[in-house]
Amino acid sequence: MRNKDFDKRLAGYSALAAGLLATPVVSDGQILYTDQFEDLTFGDTSGYIFDFNYDYFHDLLVFQAFGTNAYFVSVQRAQDTEILGKSTGNYLYPFALDAGYLLDTINKNWRIRDYGTLNWQGTAGNYGYWQGVNDKYLGIKIKIDGKPYLGWARLDVAQNGRSFTIKDFAIEFTSGKSIRTGDAANTYGVTKILAQDLGNGNGLKITFDKAVDESKVSEYRIILKNVLDSTQLTPNMALNLSPPNIVVVPKTGFNIEKTVNSSNVDLQGNPLKIGQYYQVYVLSMPDGVHATEPILSTNRRYFAFHVLSSPAGTPVATDIGNNGNGQDLKISFAKAADEQKVAFYSVVVCKSEKAQNFTIEDAMNLPPSVFTNVPKTGGDLEIILSKTATDADGALITNNVKYKAFVISVADGTYASKHALSLPSDEFMLTHNSGMDNFDLSKINCYFSNQTMNIVVPDHFQINSINIFDLHGKQIAGFNHPVSEILEVPFGRFSSGIYLVKIDAGDKSYSLKVTYFQE
Repeated sequence: MRNKDFDKRLAGYSALAAGLLATPVVSDGQILYTDQFEDLTFGDTSGYIFDFNYDYFHDLLVFQAFGTNAYFVSVQRAQDTEILGKSTGNYLYPFALDAGYLLDTINKNWRIRDYGTLNWQGTAGNYGYWQGVNDKYLGIKIKIDGKPYLGWARLDVAQNGRSFTIKDFAIEFTSGKSIRTGDAANTYGVTKILAQDLGNGNGLKITFDKAVDESKVSEYRIILKNVLDSTQLTPNMALNLSPPNIVVVPKTGFNIEKTVNSSNVDLQGNPLKIGQYYQVYVLSMPDGVHATEPILSTNRRYFAFHVLSSPAGTPVATDIGNNGNGQDLKISFAKAADEQKVAFYSVVVCKSEKAQNFTIEDAMNLPPSVFTNVPKTGGDLEIILSKTATDADGALITNNVKYKAFVISVADGTYASKHALSLPSDEFMLTHNSGMDNFDLSKINCYFSNQTMNIVVPDHFQINSINIFDLHGKQIAGFNHPVSEILEVPFGRFSSGIYLVKIDAGDKSYSLKVTYFQE
């Protein structure tokens, strides 16, 4: 019967374990083997729940915990699970078995105890056979319909009792039949699958390591299962699939790379969809001589391929006031080249030291409060932030801090499924510009004549620099400390369009938008 305390502890770990349980492999028709292709390490009072036969009844819990002056890793059984070990008084110490140890029903060391200690590290002493061990095995006996079934689990346990690692586990599916620790360990199945979104909606690049013993493999078959598909994929089911529901990949002697796209279908025959998540499985087909049973890869990961939204032009930041907050900051940027992929834009400001490695994934993990949304207008855009605007860290935008700005093109969901991030603006810093409050922007005039931009600045002696950018943020001309009121910029080599003129006066910046038509 189920242990009530186990149920209580199970509730605390179930949310964690639900995402970690792997898909089983029937490797020789009798042994159900589960390989954690990425070893799972637990600590800080977390645990792992074993369901050896995948009947949705949990058989064993391994957990890390701490008590008064002690750290420990323990096991807790459920139902009729028995553990191979030694009893001392009221305590059970499970054995740390080597590979190849024979587990059978006549062994005299099977124990029925609710709890067992793998490693106890405390001021009162150190106990257990699992003190700082690697690649050792737990011997397990469970009952299904009252009949015994034998299995093993391979673990590492840290010397200090603060963590443990799950490698793999297996159960012999013939009642009462013996099994050796490590039996059915995967030698020709695929245990590491990765997938990379190409970002253009044209596919998903799937890579996986070749089998350890590829002499047993005739070919590989890639299978994609929609995350919404509740089908329990088994080796026999996978074996009965045929193209186009599978992608056949010949072995090469090397690790495999294969691209799938919307011309491929999932295991149900449905075309792959942009933005939809899929599990990627690989079936290792036996060569018929060295191996006769197919092995289906373990995989609980989900992958999707996307169409990127169209990025906006590089933003230009301008200090336009003396409020000491976001109201001083104007962001100008060119609209995306393909705006049908864009629902709207979002501006985010980062401290300069964090902008270098800032990615769209970083942006998506930020709270909505740090963004300033900008609706599409069909043209190029500019926005003045609010006085409560914050940077990506949630701190109010203020003077004397170095920033960079980004623009996110938010995917529309039809033509694009993944947001796009612009290049960063130049570094900028808001300042209080005493002595420059009376600078008269209205005196500045820009006009074109004979393919020449003429910039008229009557108070040129107050100007530090004048720089001209296209709306992708590329600087095309610049002047420092102009010596006359009129600057002439040849424009014959530039195409028609909108350009930004940025004027730095003292510690203050201004920007003008001008339109050039090539004659």
